[in-house]
Formats: sequence, structure tokens, C-alpha cells
Amino acid sequence: HHHDIQVRVFAQPLVGDRDFKAGYVADGINANSKRFQYQYDIVPFLPEYPVFTKLVSHAQAHGDEHFAEELKRLVDATRWAYEDLGSLYFMTTDCEVWTGTLGYDFALAEVAKALIEGQLKEIASAHSAKGGYDHCVCG
Repeated sequence: HHHDIQVRVFAQPLVGDRDFKAGYVADGINANSKRFQYQYDIVPFLPEYPVFTKLVSHAQAHGDEHFAEELKRLVDATRWAYEDLGSLYFMTTDCEVWTGTLGYDFALAEVAKALIEGQLKEIASAHSAKGGYDHCVCG
């Protein structure tokens, strides 16, 4: 059974588990899916606890124990077995695009840095279309 479905999502939270991904792949959709994520947008990392585990380590390494403790509480309260779908296209504030593992690592580092440095304005505006997605996609 052939599907000619293409999926493009922007700022997608983590929504699919292993069973969902298996169905997505079996239907032939995964290869035609792209996930776009803008710099400082935290929503695409929610609610995956492994990301927050990495952030806890990052906060501890930078000496921010209070922030690390708050994140640890979030980690302990959240257990979600998310599976990535499609391909990641990470867009910087300059609209430079990073893909694959480099894109994911850069996205995580930028969100961690923004959280640790208290760049709440950047985090809050990054998720809105007007905050960056529109700028990079529509020019």
C-alpha cells in the first residue's frame, strides 16, 4: 500500500512512543517527515526526561545547584519514552539550518544555555511563529 504523504511540523512537542513510531514507519510516512525547531524553543524538548537529565548535568557543571535541583524534580515527575520521527531541521536565530545529530546537540545546548542564563524572553518568544519560525521560513 503506497502513501504519498509528506509531513512538515514546526515546534512539535514530543508526542510519539515506540509503538506510534513503528506504525508511522510501517505506513511509509517517517521518511517523508521533517521537524523544524527554532533556536531557544523549549517545547520540542517537552516532556522528554532524558533531555532534562542532560540539562541537570549541565547546570551542575556550571555551579547552579538550585536550578539543577528544580530540573531534577521535573525529571523525577516525568517518564515518557519518546521516539524521534522524521528528520530534524534546527534553525538558528540567523536562520542557519543544522540537521541530524549536530542539529539536536546544538538545539539542546542553546536551550540549556538560555535556561541557565535566565534568557526567559528568548525562550518565551521562540515558540511563537512570529518569534522566529516565520522569519526563517517565510523570510
